[in-house]
Amino acid sequence: MARGPGEGGIRYHPEVDLDEVRALAMWMTWKATVVNIPFGGAKGGVQCDPKSMSLREKFRDYLLQVLFLLSYV
Repeated sequence: MARGPGEGGIRYHPEVDLDEVRALAMWMTWKATVVNIPFGGAKGGVQCDPKSMSLREKFRDYLLQVLFLLSYV
């Protein structure tokens, strides 16, 4: 059964990968389930050095990746 919309966040790290993001999304699902919040788990990941980037650059990189993925839908 789906728990509704997803809640999570974005992980910015030079070595983040798909398996890590999937695991974090799973933990977000469990966290919401345990406290009975009607949300599923969600997480995003951007491979970058967040300490050398501004918030604007981080957001831009994430948005570009989302747009890239949506172009294949």
